[in-house]
Amino acid sequence: GLAYTVWSAHESYSNRGYLITYAGVDHPNVEKTIRAALEEYKNICTSPVGVDELKRVKDYIRGTTLISLEQSNAVASFVGAEEMLTGNPLTTDEVFAKLDAVTANDICAVAQKIITPASLNLAMIGPWKDETVFQKIITEW
Repeated sequence: GLAYTVWSAHESYSNRGYLITYAGVDHPNVEKTIRAALEEYKNICTSPVGVDELKRVKDYIRGTTLISLEQSNAVASFVGAEEMLTGNPLTTDEVFAKLDAVTANDICAVAQKIITPASLNLAMIGPWKDETVFQKIITEW
C-alpha cells in the first residue's frame, strides 16, 4: 500500500481549530501521499459526500457522544464547555437536532472556508535536504 498508517483528527474551538492528517510512509511514497491527501481535501470542498456516508458519520458522532457522556463528570464537562463557548448550553437532544440538520452541501461550504491554500501547513520528519518539491506541491494545490 501507499502508507503504513493514515489518520485524521481535528480540534475545534469557538473561533479557532485545526484539522490534521498524519501518514506514515516509505520515503519513495511521500510525494504521492501528500498529493493524495490534498486531493481528498479538495474533494471534500467540491464534491458533497454521499447520503450513506453522511448517515454513517452522523451515527458515529451520535454514538460516540452518548458513550462519552455515560459518566457524570463527562456530562458536567460537556455542559460547561457549551456554557463557556456559547453562553447557552444545549442539551444532547438539541445538539443531535443540529447534527441531523447538517447537509452534505453544508459540509462543502464549511470546508471551502477553512481548507484553503493559505491555511495549509506541512510538517515532515525525514532525510530531505531540499524542501522545494514539497513547497511546490502545496503551492500548486
